[in-house]
Amino acid sequence: KTHFVMREKEVLMKLDHSYFIKLAYTFQDSERLYYVLTYARNGELLAYLHKLSAFDVPCTRFYSAEIVLALEYLHGLGI
Repeated sequence: KTHFVMREKEVLMKLDHSYFIKLAYTFQDSERLYYVLTYARNGELLAYLHKLSAFDVPCTRFYSAEIVLALEYLHGLGI
């Protein structure tokens, strides 16, 4: 479990793109590691999908393209 948490922190520290929230800093106590992240003004895509129940075709195309661009960015970083 610790390995995955540290890998997530490492990945978040590398991200510098508008598609992703930014890791401001981390701190820990004796039991937990805390992430302080930038505010996601528009919320999460899944919450938006739940609100609408389904996306129409143009919306689906738009978000699919956005996800592909985000994945290409990650791939370019070797993530």
